[in-house]
Amino acid sequence: MSFLFSEIDKNPFYFCAIFRELIVLMVLFQAGVSDIASGRIPNNLLLTGLIFSIPFLKPEDILVNALGGIIVFCFFIFIWRLGFMGGGDVKLISYLTLIKGIEDTLWIILISFIAVIILNSRRLILKERLCKRFRNLLDYIKKYEKGGENYVDIADRKSEGIPLAAYIYFSDLIMLLCLRFQI
Repeated sequence: MSFLFSEIDKNPFYFCAIFRELIVLMVLFQAGVSDIASGRIPNNLLLTGLIFSIPFLKPEDILVNALGGIIVFCFFIFIWRLGFMGGGDVKLISYLTLIKGIEDTLWIILISFIAVIILNSRRLILKERLCKRFRNLLDYIKKYEKGGENYVDIADRKSEGIPLAAYIYFSDLIMLLCLRFQI
């Protein structure tokens, strides 16, 4: 307990960081449950989490995190367009970047993707979903070079989704408990 109070004396934002992390964990948990149950992540959940998390950010981090959030959103919207992740996952990753910053978010995403690959590789390979997605992507690239059509793989998205929000939740826990707690 004395460690907690000594950290508060050194850094006044320590309590803010603890509350911010608790809010993020609650949002990620609820997003994971919702993603598993219905395959959707509610917009109002992310908006509520954003509203309650922003007051606990350092003032100098708000602009940097907002710029990082825009960059991450633009990158992952491209990944969503190719059909490799859902729109709710893109919004959730953007929310994480706005609150935690780009570096922590990229680590969380890396851990999440590694977990998805390890835990779902058998399912993806046996059902040939991964191969089908890459074949669709190659067909799209060929058509785009010839004059272009829009890439549409919507029919497969509904039935083949992996609840990435749950993996993001556990990756954030790993980051928080095992790797580091950054204030």
